[in-house]
Amino acid sequence: FIELVREHRCIKAWFSGHFHLGQDNHGSITFPTIDSKDSPNNRGSCVFAQTSVMRSETTRDARQQSRLLRGNKHGFEICTVDHQKDGKIR
Repeated sequence: FIELVREHRCIKAWFSGHFHLGQDNHGSITFPTIDSKDSPNNRGSCVFAQTSVMRSETTRDARQQSRLLRGNKHGFEICTVDHQKDGKIR
């Protein structure tokens, strides 16, 4: 997938939910830091975001969260929906 992101700069966000961990972990969202196609760490212009789970039966750390993507005039923002707190958005 990283080659797709590098090649197609129109991809601005990539979401993955395979870890079953909450979104409060320090590595749950990664922003582009290097804008050089020659760098091995090049993430293009894409944000990588891990998503948690909504059901208590599938979580590994007791969190029940999901992501909400909101468009705005500057692009988009990625929020967290906390399903243990009646869908509170932050």
